[in-house]
Amino acid sequence: MERYGETLFVPDERETSRLEVLCDVFDPLSTRTLDELGVRPDSRCLEVGAGSGTIARWMCERATEGEVVATDIDTSSLEGLSAPHLTVLRHDVTVDGFPDASFDVIHARLVLSHLRQREEVLRRMRTWLRPGGFVLIESFCWFPIDSSPNPAYRAALQHWSDLVCASLGTDSWWSRSHPALFAALGYRDVGAHTITQNLRGGTPLADFWRLTIGMSHQRLVGEGRLTEDELQEAYRLLRSPDFWDLAPALVQGWGRG
Repeated sequence: MERYGETLFVPDERETSRLEVLCDVFDPLSTRTLDELGVRPDSRCLEVGAGSGTIARWMCERATEGEVVATDIDTSSLEGLSAPHLTVLRHDVTVDGFPDASFDVIHARLVLSHLRQREEVLRRMRTWLRPGGFVLIESFCWFPIDSSPNPAYRAALQHWSDLVCASLGTDSWWSRSHPALFAALGYRDVGAHTITQNLRGGTPLADFWRLTIGMSHQRLVGEGRLTEDELQEAYRLLRSPDFWDLAPALVQGWGRG
């Protein structure tokens, strides 16, 4: 097993471009649910795995009288992020903690599913909540891909998922357990949304998945998971406006302390 960012999701220019597209596509979904759950002007917020900081910036705009802590294992992409009530912190959520009752809002998007200690981290997060505060976790789920009628698209995403699972310990199906797991860990007012998006080639959503597969191109071919021709056909589909399918689902699970 390797750590996130060693050979997969390496923080280079390609990853920066991929994260920009990710934020364009998924920020509206994340902020809509954060709004529904309630980010008050005086909220103390924690953004785990803050990436380029777009959600942390949104939190700063909402929690104008509170505080926002943006963490990541590599904070280089957060260097340009600044606000009077923002703290950027290099932090490994698998080993580093926070005092009990530190936050009203804790959010982690596409982070915990990559961690082998994911359930222990979610358990510890509940202790970091103030009474009535909430944790929102967002993870992909692969079930729309399993049933795809498009062989090249299905194979590219399935083999990419297999590579990430084998390399990092990622669980691409863990999000199915979100509501039950939140309840088992003692969270209250548990809920979930599952968002399945129609993917059309040439759109930002398709670009995100093309860039995501492409960052592992050499390993996918080198390890014999896909041929060069198979990958090129998947890229062609993801660029073509004539191609339609479903993207991996985004599962949002939450609970209150």
